[in-house]
Amino acid sequence: MKSPRWFRPAGPLSLPVSIPGWVLTATTLAFCAWIFVAVERRWHSVAGTLIGAFPYAAPALVGLYVIALCTRGPEA
Repeated sequence: MKSPRWFRPAGPLSLPVSIPGWVLTATTLAFCAWIFVAVERRWHSVAGTLIGAFPYAAPALVGLYVIALCTRGPEA
């Protein structure tokens, strides 16, 4: 069975080309921004903010990357 094409290859990254790809990308980036704002309220140093946001943002971005790899079309 053919997998859906949500992303297209763009070098080492993938760019969204369908509505599910755009929704997933926007949702992931909004989640990362929300986590950054929530952590920034509590920590007022750059290091504290990055340490606090990393456990949430890194898995979200890695998950987006894995889904993009699985649903991207063939190399052109």
